[in-house]
Amino acid sequence: MTGLEILAILLTAGTATLTYSSFALVWPSAPPAILFWLERSGSAPVYALAIFILALERGHVSQWLSHPVMVLFGEISFAIYLLHQIILRWLAVHQAVVVSVPLPMAYGLFLAAVLSASWLAWRFIECPARARLRRWLANPPLRLSKVHARLPFATPSAAGVIIPQISPAEQVEQQRSTMSIVNARPRTSAAQL
Repeated sequence: MTGLEILAILLTAGTATLTYSSFALVWPSAPPAILFWLERSGSAPVYALAIFILALERGHVSQWLSHPVMVLFGEISFAIYLLHQIILRWLAVHQAVVVSVPLPMAYGLFLAAVLSASWLAWRFIECPARARLRRWLANPPLRLSKVHARLPFATPSAAGVIIPQISPAEQVEQQRSTMSIVNARPRTSAAQL
């Protein structure tokens, strides 16, 4: 099964390197939109096959990817994605920090900075947020239907805002009080205006 895993990874890497021009060589009469789609998304079935083969967990590659260090890299991968460009741009603005450092050492320092910042973001932002979201999903706040049941004569609006309605008896009372206010006003004749 290890050979199949390696083949799937090689196919994935191979399709990832295909460009617009390489698809155009294989299919010269293809419309540009098709070539563009093939370049951007055409390798999706190969990725799906690689994921399926690796998910079977029957080869050495799958066992290697299940190692705790590799799992940790998988956990912090989103933070790496988010932070690597920020760190690159910071280094571009502050070139004086790295100009005197040899290039291999600069790459090593960059990698260490990205991995450290990513781990910190994962550990102190993503993990607590995930735990809080799990608690919230396990015991969500009152839903609209529960709030609606608590308010007498309340109806939900299209925007999700609860609009309290008054009972028919309260409507009659409100009309009476409005009428008594209208009737209590002194009447003015047209001649007085």
